[in-house]
Amino acid sequence: LLVGMLVIQATVSMVFFPAAVTAISSITSPEERTTFIGTTMAISALFCFGIVPAGLGAVADTWNFQIGILAIGVLITLSCALIRRLKELK
Repeated sequence: LLVGMLVIQATVSMVFFPAAVTAISSITSPEERTTFIGTTMAISALFCFGIVPAGLGAVADTWNFQIGILAIGVLITLSCALIRRLKELK
């Protein structure tokens, strides 16, 4: 089960970025598209390589590594509710 989940995770993570860039391109005007995509990628890199690992390490030092992973999973799942706030894709 674990190996299967890791294969699915690797596959889905590689499919996400082209789909996200396409969605961003659909909801922005051509004049602001490059700025919006660049800013989105910079913010995602800041969170993925800076804030989330540091927060996970702080939670692991204070409580438990499992609690940190659970908290990140809950936050990611709850962030899916933000999709409703996006403009309708064409």
